Amino acid sequence: MQYVGIRDIIGRPAVTQEAAEKNRTLGKGPRKPRPPERGMIRGGRTWFYKMIKLGVFPPPVKVGRKSLWKVEELGKALERFEAKR
Repeated sequence: MQYVGIRDIIGRPAVTQEAAEKNRTLGKGPRKPRPPERGMIRGGRTWFYKMIKLGVFPPPVKVGRKSLWKVEELGKALERFEAKR
C-alpha cells in the first residue's frame, strides 16, 4: 500500500531570494529560496482539512506524528470531487 503526505497533496509555494533573506533575519520560515512544488489539488492546508471534515476526502492515517493518506482512497475521492465540479 502506498501513502502520500500533505505536501504531496497540496504542494508548496515558492520562496523568493528576498523572502528567504527576510526569513533569515526574522529567524522563521524557509531560509533558502526554492521553486514552487505543485500538488495533486489546488487549495491550502486549511481548505483540505475542512473538506476532510465535510467527508469529501478520506481522513488521514497517523504514522507516528505524520498524517498520511492512502493513494487509492485519495485517488477515488479526487475523481468524485472532480465529477461534482
